[in-house]
Amino acid sequence: MSADAWADRRKKRFENLQEDIVENLKNKKPEEITETPPEYIIAPAINSYMYSMDKIELRKMYANLISNAMLKENADKIHPTLTTIIQNLHPNESILLSYLYSHGSMPIIETHWNNATDEIMRSEERRVGKECSSMG
Repeated sequence: MSADAWADRRKKRFENLQEDIVENLKNKKPEEITETPPEYIIAPAINSYMYSMDKIELRKMYANLISNAMLKENADKIHPTLTTIIQNLHPNESILLSYLYSHGSMPIIETHWNNATDEIMRSEERRVGKECSSMG
């Protein structure tokens, strides 16, 4: 790959990031957006975004992290290790996390207790997610 092709690819990735951030922040008022987002969040997230371009699921997570870091209301709420956590995710895991976030929980096991005549006496569903008290 030539240096020009590499530079063009890198430029396109940065343009994609800008588009994603604009899309995420389009419903926010200018006064809600900080001009100085925390560099310790933004810099590693941008770097990681640039290397996850072929994985749209991870790209969305980085863009959301960057967008949220740019909001004044989140100034002290975003932990710096979130970039590292996303770096350690497989794209399929990011899909699962997105599902859990949007649906609240998902069934992992369903049991039915039948009596001798095959009538259901009790049915239970175990879930993972927000509704699961053992997970907080």
